[in-house]
Amino acid sequence: MNYTEFKYLRPPRCGTAFPPMRSEFSRLERLGYKAQIKWNGANSVIFVAPDRSIDAWTRHGERHKRFRFNDENSKMFRGIPGDKWWVFNGEYLNDKGPSVKNVHFIHDVLVADGKILIGKSYEWRQSVLDNLFPVSIAGSHTSDHFVLDEHTWLARNIPDIEFAYNTYKDHPLHEGVVVKNPKGILELKDLTMNGRNAPWMLKCRHPKSSKNVRF
Repeated sequence: MNYTEFKYLRPPRCGTAFPPMRSEFSRLERLGYKAQIKWNGANSVIFVAPDRSIDAWTRHGERHKRFRFNDENSKMFRGIPGDKWWVFNGEYLNDKGPSVKNVHFIHDVLVADGKILIGKSYEWRQSVLDNLFPVSIAGSHTSDHFVLDEHTWLARNIPDIEFAYNTYKDHPLHEGVVVKNPKGILELKDLTMNGRNAPWMLKCRHPKSSKNVRF
């Protein structure tokens, strides 16, 4: 499906939650699920136009009120080759703590080179990100993300779900993990329906965040 002009796309959201139990971690690992760290930020849908103007919207269908791209924080997106639309999903990290400011943590791509990626698996979409943002350019990395530049991080997919959950459970800006089925297919409803619309995504919160955080 072609994407030739701006139209808001809702980001896929987790279908259900699962308890932080070793048996559940092991079950999902056997099924091939991979974990990504869920940072405490604002869900952000990033629209990169053919002229490489860039805008960021919330998952509620509104422009971010306290953020705008500028020449400095948009360099990674302005450098995308070609003249077609791209749409990314990530987390904008700025307001929840002093240690991370004005960073986009990218974890999915919804439109690539003018094509909406309906029917493409999560694994396939991750390969698009890997080819577009080669991790070899990363200035540094941690076990949960690559630093593409000062304002842009790329999520790592972690096969050891229990490790991902336990390693960061005391980090003040980490809310838990989102685990994703590499074979999970992006469907039109994932981009148009409000609510928890993506059954190929599951979440597991850290206890400290369970009462206060929705993701």
